[in-house]
Amino acid sequence: MRRWLGQTSAGEKRNDARDDDIDRETKKRKFNAKWVTGREWLVFDHENVVMFCQDCRTYAKEKNKMNNFVVGTKNFKVEAVKDHESARSHQESLRIKTAKTGRIEESLAGRSLTLMKTSELEKMQLLFRNAHAIGKKGRPFTDFAWMCDVDRKKGLKIGETYTNDYQAKEFIHYIAEDERRKMRARLSDGKFISVMSDGSLDSAVMEEEMVYVRSASEGKVKVDFVGVKAVSKPDATNIAEAVCSIMESGVSTDWKNKLVAITTDGASVMTGVNNGVVAKLRADRPNVLGIHCMAHKLELASQME
Repeated sequence: MRRWLGQTSAGEKRNDARDDDIDRETKKRKFNAKWVTGREWLVFDHENVVMFCQDCRTYAKEKNKMNNFVVGTKNFKVEAVKDHESARSHQESLRIKTAKTGRIEESLAGRSLTLMKTSELEKMQLLFRNAHAIGKKGRPFTDFAWMCDVDRKKGLKIGETYTNDYQAKEFIHYIAEDERRKMRARLSDGKFISVMSDGSLDSAVMEEEMVYVRSASEGKVKVDFVGVKAVSKPDATNIAEAVCSIMESGVSTDWKNKLVAITTDGASVMTGVNNGVVAKLRADRPNVLGIHCMAHKLELASQME
């Protein structure tokens, strides 16, 4: 009788609830464009249907490279966005971004240097000059301590701190970082570059690939050392991958767009028409020239005599 009065049985209620759960599960969440407001770092990839953090992709530390907001996530919830925004890894990426892209005088290091006493600044200049000499002349880091001792004998106020071989390594590291920054800026301004690559053996008799870049800016031609990388096997595939890795980390990811020539020795692994290193680097850019290094040609000529 109750059924006729419009009431529903318990079994029907359970079926209705189950249908509602299925509808909620099948309903897909979507990215809300309003989430981007005030969050310039948040990006939605329409092609792959994921959202990610641009700052973390660019500046995240190696240990955080597999974070969901680095590789891309489909967890389209505002709570997920807020959790990432307050995460320690995201805050670290923001600090690194500020340090690298902000004006020097506005950075923490810049403000610290501004407040540093003149005597302390002069002391750091002496230490950096000694470290630069160590690196440029290829001297061992242990020479740094006695070079500082010589400065004291000269009456220079070099202090007692930061005068060991460990600190020499730190100074040289930051000098190298600054030189790399200048090199990247110069190469990014240029329209064309050519790559020079050659192999060598280190003290452990391991194959190493060295890469130099030749460029021209304002009528001046300059050759820069980009990097060196170990090669597990000295074949064309591994050498080409090493060259690409060095160029992408040391110059930029779009370096091939400016490439006009590749200079190597005359070994078949480098100059092979079909599977040589030059052929692999040229790929779909047939206009790129492959050049046999003149120095290697002279070496071969002298050996023939």
